[in-house]
Amino acid sequence: MLKERDSLDRGIPSPCSSLGGLGPDVNCAGCGGRIHDRFYLLAVDRQWHAGCLKCCECKLPLDSELTCFARDGNIYCKEDYYR
Repeated sequence: MLKERDSLDRGIPSPCSSLGGLGPDVNCAGCGGRIHDRFYLLAVDRQWHAGCLKCCECKLPLDSELTCFARDGNIYCKEDYYR
């Protein structure tokens, strides 16, 4: 889930460019802000700042979880998804 961005200025192809053609204008699906970080999370085909990927119900941070769950465009922890 955690991806690394390589410097686009160095002309080195980054792993994320092959995963979705990410350029410098990638916005976080959580806060809407630009992702300038070297690392970002990819969940439900959207990019997230590590601190923005949270369960929409209980606000549990999901950046260190191995899985997260999605329904109707919302992100859930396992417990809230199965409620």
